[in-house]
Amino acid sequence: MRSLRLGGAIEMQQPWIIALISTDYDLKDERRTIIDLLKKSGVEISAFEEPDYPVLEGEHSHENCLKALGRADLAILLINERYGGNFYAEKGVSITQKEYEALNIPAVVLVNEKVWDERAVYRKQQKASGMSEEEYADSGKYHPVYVDNVKVFRFIDAVQESYSQNGKSNWINFWRNLDDIKSMLPDLLNSRTATIMRRIVEKQVSVVKRRRTSTALSMSLGDVFDKGYFIEPGYVCTSGVFENSGETLTWAITKRMAQKESCLILGEAGAGKTTLMTKCFLEMVESVKNDPFTIPAYVWLKGMNPDKAFSVEEYLEDACEKFLNKKYYPFFNLSGFKFVFFLDGFDELTEKLSRTELLNLGNSEMFRYPVMLTSRVQYADRYMCGNDFTSNFDFCIKLTEWTQKTAEEYIKHFCEISGKNEAFENQIMVLLVQNDDLHDILKSPLMITILLYVIEQSRMRIPETIRSRTELFEKCLTLLAQREIESKFQKGDKVKIPDNNVLVLHWAYFAWMLYENRLEGEAV
Repeated sequence: MRSLRLGGAIEMQQPWIIALISTDYDLKDERRTIIDLLKKSGVEISAFEEPDYPVLEGEHSHENCLKALGRADLAILLINERYGGNFYAEKGVSITQKEYEALNIPAVVLVNEKVWDERAVYRKQQKASGMSEEEYADSGKYHPVYVDNVKVFRFIDAVQESYSQNGKSNWINFWRNLDDIKSMLPDLLNSRTATIMRRIVEKQVSVVKRRRTSTALSMSLGDVFDKGYFIEPGYVCTSGVFENSGETLTWAITKRMAQKESCLILGEAGAGKTTLMTKCFLEMVESVKNDPFTIPAYVWLKGMNPDKAFSVEEYLEDACEKFLNKKYYPFFNLSGFKFVFFLDGFDELTEKLSRTELLNLGNSEMFRYPVMLTSRVQYADRYMCGNDFTSNFDFCIKLTEWTQKTAEEYIKHFCEISGKNEAFENQIMVLLVQNDDLHDILKSPLMITILLYVIEQSRMRIPETIRSRTELFEKCLTLLAQREIESKFQKGDKVKIPDNNVLVLHWAYFAWMLYENRLEGEAV
């Protein structure tokens, strides 16, 4: 089913593991019911009565129970009439409560209604006595009716206080009989959808920030934003209505997408389309952090199969695999969730799409949600002009060339971060402004970044011998080739590189061919 690419290598996917925590003697039937139900759903159960329950030789059985929790993704805690046997290493605390306290994963808590009701009676009588809870429990004046020990009530207290104590959810559910558990459990596991979605978004933010683009040669995109290198690009609105009342471009786009509008971003190679999209994605994540039902999703279209459904389920299948190293969560409940898709790599995808496949993509489930898509101008002209696919977008923005003022701002910031003075900044500008063959570099974020990368890799020396774009590309590719070759021959703290002149030449030549072909819009 997989077709979407979310970036990076994907490890072997693992099943979801749910730990079952409870006393044993009074809950044998409930435990068996839960185990059988979960097995039918394709998850693995971490329960001591199962033959595959991990047992470590030389460990106390209680330690085994605690360590087994380390492999689980989710836990189910059942509290009934019995408090349970004492934990071997801590007097007065049951192994069941110790397991709950050791959890660092989400837990579904189920309390028998009889226990909950008796706890209310106990608390009422304790308050009427004028004694503290400890004094009343030790006085012997209360005789439990259903539970075997008032410590069960204290255990429930600990669950209720878990949020204030350590940030755990303190939500409690109630059951009366086996039928209650059978009917409740699927919905309770469905309700963890928002938690898993939040984990996916957090992981995706981390991956996106680590990415590099052609306009971020020596920095990750996270560095570009965190260090203040990002500069809002100039633009024109080529279709639809896009009014920007003094806001940044990224915030204006984000706000429109939050209003369920889709946008198409056009620009030449190296104009900063992916950087802009990443910035919008991160701003969207930040703007909906208190809204667990709006899910920003960044998808790399490059390499995906054009004949797939492009559904939300497909996205989540890949997201679970990539970001959580898990199979698709079998209890996902997507009702009420709103997705916002950021689609990168359309240029590479269009090379494989027929007109019919492009229309199918536009009619897919993904495009029923707000979408931001980027494309080079020549690809849009070739594949979208006169095509119903463009009707998916409420407005289209074309990024314009940088002005000299924008380039100066970018170079100035580079010099400030690098500890260079205004004279150094002026030297760079003189190199660009006074050389007719390099003057056009000022219009391109990519070309300026390449020049600054060469300066940075040359120990902050301005390469005055570079007098043309070709010489600049050659120098950049040589530096990139040397960096790649050194990384391949790294041995501990030493680098043993063979005679690499030929390697550098071939690597640089091949890289230039790839860049040139893609710049011209040819398939590679």
